[in-house]
Amino acid sequence: MKYIYYKGGKYRIRKTIQGKTRDFGSYPTEDVAEYMVDYLVEHDWIIPPYHIFHVGDSYHVVADMTKYSSSKARLQYVGSASSQEGAKQLACNPLGEKYLNKINDGYNITKTVKGKSVSYGYFKDHQVAYDMRDYIISCEWQLPTHTNEYLIHIKENQYIIRIQNGKIKLVNNDDLQNIYKTKQSYSISRIVGKQRENYKTYPTLEEAISMRNFLREHNWNKESFKEEYNKRYPPLPEYIYKQNGKYVVRRFWKGMSKTYGQYNTLREAESRVQYMMEHDWKTHHNINIVNYDGTFYITKNVNIGLVTPFRRFYYASDSREKAEQMLERFKLEGFPEPFLVTNRYRYIIRNRQVYYVFYRGVKLCYTRSLSDAFVARDLCELLGMRVLVPDEYVVDDVVYNVSLNPWGTPFLRRA
Repeated sequence: MKYIYYKGGKYRIRKTIQGKTRDFGSYPTEDVAEYMVDYLVEHDWIIPPYHIFHVGDSYHVVADMTKYSSSKARLQYVGSASSQEGAKQLACNPLGEKYLNKINDGYNITKTVKGKSVSYGYFKDHQVAYDMRDYIISCEWQLPTHTNEYLIHIKENQYIIRIQNGKIKLVNNDDLQNIYKTKQSYSISRIVGKQRENYKTYPTLEEAISMRNFLREHNWNKESFKEEYNKRYPPLPEYIYKQNGKYVVRRFWKGMSKTYGQYNTLREAESRVQYMMEHDWKTHHNINIVNYDGTFYITKNVNIGLVTPFRRFYYASDSREKAEQMLERFKLEGFPEPFLVTNRYRYIIRNRQVYYVFYRGVKLCYTRSLSDAFVARDLCELLGMRVLVPDEYVVDDVVYNVSLNPWGTPFLRRA
């Protein structure tokens, strides 16, 4: 039959799509393979999350194994069962016992990495071990190296876990009902009828649990909740909002929102609001003298100490005293047309003691010195503004080595 190839005792389904041969799994019998071809043709070769079908005396299960396996075949044959209920259990856990090793009364999650067996955690409950394995696979077996606690959701279950030294441990998971993890906070909600009621977000899990317990004790009364919430979290002054641990000054005017900065403390934000109200919410040009790599530039709207190269300036001098004199003169006589930074520092951005070659939002390379940054920039231009390939380069009889850092960014330095 078309699309079916027999190899190694199994029937493999393959189809050429847009010039590339795609694999749709291997099957134990020709009847099962023929059924899957008919199914895929009928559904325009779109791979389902999973599919249960009856052929012969058994129920068979196939599933999209992209997140579980590195195989080229996204669609894989999971197995068969004598009953439909057994097939559903296979569909819910397509990996079966893979990566789980039974030890005493629990299960150890292990995987062979570079010829060595690596353990990711030990769990006594079978279902918890299944869920933790699936979570680790979703992280592509790369767990955070720093110790931290997380609230995670796996299917219908949620857990608090602690990741330490590349292993997962369960924290107290007695009751997390109505609590959900957002990006950097925890929210409380419940479903009443067909609608979801929300009860604010909280910076820590402990605060969310405490407020959820209060809501339970008061039968989820909204008036009691509002009073308790305002008691625990007093309302912020006008124009100040809390966002990602920072205090943001924002004003809504004529149907538009304008932000006037974010601050680490409430006092700083209140000072900014007071200043803006005294100046009728009008921002003025910020004229500064910026020291960039030993040269003093007069610039507009660039904060003192900013290390990112600017695109225009009014005056440049090796002497701060001369720059200050010219700034006073410009304030009296007016500012001339600005000069554009078009040549010397093009594509180079400094962040602390590191120099990056940036092009259209992409880091092409980075160095530790400005002179090396000029070399890296020139090499990137010779290559058509592409990311530098790890190799050895010779520029003006000087040998430079390019290697990749752990995050995949090329690093250039002298050999």
